[in-house]
Amino acid sequence: MSMDERDFFESVVDPSTERIGLFGMAHDITFDGRNFIVLHKVSKNVLTEFDQRLSRYLAAVHGVGLPMAAVETRIRDVSSGRSWTPYPMRHLESTPDALALAAQLALGPEPQMRVRMGAWMSEDGNLDQERLVTTDTVASLEKALSVCRTIGTPDFLEISGDYDRVLVRPTGSKLDVMVMDLSRGTVSVPTTTEFAGTAYQGPLWDFENALRQNAAVANFVAKARHAVASKKEEAILDFRELAEERIHEFDAALAGRPLVGYRMGGASTLIARLQKGLGASLLGLSEAAQITALDWAEKVDLTDLQQIETHGPGDDPRLPPGPRLVS
Repeated sequence: MSMDERDFFESVVDPSTERIGLFGMAHDITFDGRNFIVLHKVSKNVLTEFDQRLSRYLAAVHGVGLPMAAVETRIRDVSSGRSWTPYPMRHLESTPDALALAAQLALGPEPQMRVRMGAWMSEDGNLDQERLVTTDTVASLEKALSVCRTIGTPDFLEISGDYDRVLVRPTGSKLDVMVMDLSRGTVSVPTTTEFAGTAYQGPLWDFENALRQNAAVANFVAKARHAVASKKEEAILDFRELAEERIHEFDAALAGRPLVGYRMGGASTLIARLQKGLGASLLGLSEAAQITALDWAEKVDLTDLQQIETHGPGDDPRLPPGPRLVS
């Protein structure tokens, strides 16, 4: 039985994923006469090398790689100091996607919310920067992300940013970054010549029209897309090569011993990764690697990896009931 995207990430990839905390966003609520702090934490997923290459392969072939960012929400009871998570961690394609979701979660049904932002490690909501987050904040960030995706998927882009601006260029490219200023609502497209500078600056919300009518914008996007296409081809060949190496290394480590216990666990997660990328028949590998891995695939049961605790999405209406107490 194949696993869906969420099951695959949470049961196979996430256990070996580390996270880099980026920032927290906190706001205050009152529920049933009690005061609470809601803290949304944004982090970057750091995958293993094998999973990074798998992600790029999936993005090249299927258009969507593995999640590269996450948002965790906690509610803290001011009087008792206890906290809990109202719904599971959300995994997203890129850091700006996570920023947009954090803002949406903070807003809930409201058009605006005054929040505090600052260091990731703050647990008490006493963050150092106050700002007003609105539905326009989310819309501008989502628009910037749509502009990024006119170039390619996040796996092949260097995307960074915050609620004021988003910067993007193809991974490994010599092109300068394209800058989207969310507070001003503008996009700045760099030159593609040897001389640094801005070739175009105009309204962010009119980018598609500029792409059709402005030669400098069209030239930058064309070169950026070419760079992405080259990286996609590299990603496909790279993952196939690494998959073969991993199969032969695992086979050598088994040394003819049966697939039981931890050996079965290792085979299960390896087969899950391989079949996620290459399909059930592992097309694209050499015949020797296919036969070796498919022999293991006949013995493993991937449903054993799918014992994942499921939770509802969280109803919100400004918030508590929180049965999943974590501290």
